[in-house]
Amino acid sequence: MKSIARFILCIGFAIGLLVGLNWLAPGFLAGLGLDSGSLIDLAIANERARLQTEELVAKDRQIVDNLEAKQKVVRELLDERLTLRQAAARFQKLNEACPAYDWERFCQTFPGRTDEERHCRQVFVAVRPYLESNDSASRDRLARLETELEETIASF
Repeated sequence: MKSIARFILCIGFAIGLLVGLNWLAPGFLAGLGLDSGSLIDLAIANERARLQTEELVAKDRQIVDNLEAKQKVVRELLDERLTLRQAAARFQKLNEACPAYDWERFCQTFPGRTDEERHCRQVFVAVRPYLESNDSASRDRLARLETELEETIASF
């Protein structure tokens, strides 16, 4: 973030320097093939890029926060403090609270008749890698979650 701000500051300084030179020596910029109108256009384009960067950074922060919160839910599910359905309800709340969440992609990635079913599938996909090991306890837990998923989906 600091490097972006530093870059923008340098661009602004360079534009200001060129405008100042143009004011002191009106033919200077023309000799470089520039005019003050193109400098203003450059300054406007620079400001638009800065605003777009800020927007993307904010969106990125929302997505990272969403993923970190889901990681906590997965840990609670693995510790058997939540059922699959409870974890799915929390995932749904987290997704709804994230303005940057891509609902179209969510619906494409997790098929289902309802959002609750899709969120159950999302939780299952998130927890599965933690349980795909060779130890019998993990295999048993994964099998129980698969059964819970099937029963939950059947209840919709």
